[in-house]
Amino acid sequence: MTMYSAEGVVNAASRLHFGLLDLPAHFGRRYGGVGVMLDSPSTLVRWHTSAEELAIVSATPLDDSAHCQVGALLDRLESHIGDRLNGRIEVVHRPPSHRGYGSKSALLLAIAEAVYRSNGREPYHDELARLSGRGGASGVGVHGYRTGGLVLDAGHPARTRLGPSSLGRQSDIPLLAAHHAYPASWRIALLDLPMGYVLAQREEVQLFSAAARSIDSREAGTSIAAAYHQVFAGVASSEFELFRDGLHSLRRNAFKRIEVASQHEVVRQSLTKLEAHDGVACSMSSVGPLVFAICRESDESAIHHIMETATEHSSRVHWTFARNCGLTS
Repeated sequence: MTMYSAEGVVNAASRLHFGLLDLPAHFGRRYGGVGVMLDSPSTLVRWHTSAEELAIVSATPLDDSAHCQVGALLDRLESHIGDRLNGRIEVVHRPPSHRGYGSKSALLLAIAEAVYRSNGREPYHDELARLSGRGGASGVGVHGYRTGGLVLDAGHPARTRLGPSSLGRQSDIPLLAAHHAYPASWRIALLDLPMGYVLAQREEVQLFSAAARSIDSREAGTSIAAAYHQVFAGVASSEFELFRDGLHSLRRNAFKRIEVASQHEVVRQSLTKLEAHDGVACSMSSVGPLVFAICRESDESAIHHIMETATEHSSRVHWTFARNCGLTS
């Protein structure tokens, strides 16, 4: 019988990705992005120490992509730690993959932290982020794992190869430009539309390639301005209307415009309906199909409008808030 001398949990936040800013690197950096960490749904991983060789189990089966990336992560961890890995890691629950929650980044970062802790080592964020293999395009998930709240990253050097983070290429993580606590009174509704498309990795790569050819400097500049002067400034000053206008500008320009156009018509229809209410800020996370709507907690009219839109499009609604804390090491 295996004896466990210590145990603990890692609760990794999901994230909403508001948009990549400059895929073609018109302004000297490739990508750049902005998004917010969510209090729920989350990825919960339980770890136990033991003298036996490391074992990882999951309450729900990992898909082929996740299985391969977890295996590659364990190889990197063993090489970095320089010894056999011990303990038991249980993936208790996690959001669905390939829908816009950033669940792969959360899973890999949580497993990496759990392996460190089950092997008696203190996890440091920069090591976890680098070893996770994430952040090839966006830095929102990897930086938000440490900071929580709203995250704004300044991307990679212009020479960085084009492609989504799902490719798992080893590279430096994107430069963190700024982060800020998200207003506690802004509610977030998640609409996971059942008819939305789930893009395969090959389709995502093709989308990146096509976008890099079609996004001009005007669109990229508009997205960068919206991210810094409206979305970030709106959050930092708790000016909802400024934040709303910036989020909608991001959705209509550069890569987010292309991502939304690639989705099912019901996704676009739901966004049009949500935006009709002045008290609602809305967009789609990553390549979707996850749609989100943000409003003030006190705005009953906006909340009713969001619920009405969800019902009209046969979507369940998960209400949550931002998570403003992360890894402290």
